[in-house]
Amino acid sequence: MQQLVRGLGTLSLVFILFFCTSGGPYTTETLIHLLGPGLGLIILLFVPLIWSLPEILIVGDLASMLPEEGGYYRWVDRAFGRFWAFQNGWITWMYSLVDMAIYPVLFIQYLRYSRLALIRDSNRCCRSS
Repeated sequence: MQQLVRGLGTLSLVFILFFCTSGGPYTTETLIHLLGPGLGLIILLFVPLIWSLPEILIVGDLASMLPEEGGYYRWVDRAFGRFWAFQNGWITWMYSLVDMAIYPVLFIQYLRYSRLALIRDSNRCCRSS
């Protein structure tokens, strides 16, 4: 049986971790205000391509090379063993839980801000008439 060549090093794992955990649609509200609509929209169109393209290529390559169910867990298990596969699965699960817990809080904050802005604008309209 041929031995698996381990071509995934520490630097590659650091970049995979970075791309998996540093994304999100929030906090881009000030982009248009700071840069203007033209540059802001260009950035909003090109960042997803630049940001997600490496991860898409990695997942596509690994999924075609190792067509098994289990995704990251199976890939890390095959490359580094069960201990590191467990660590990867556990950390992925934990940051997913934290990440998913952030969105309802952000939604409520946005809703509160929008409601206050609507109330403020309606008060301004009523006073001016």
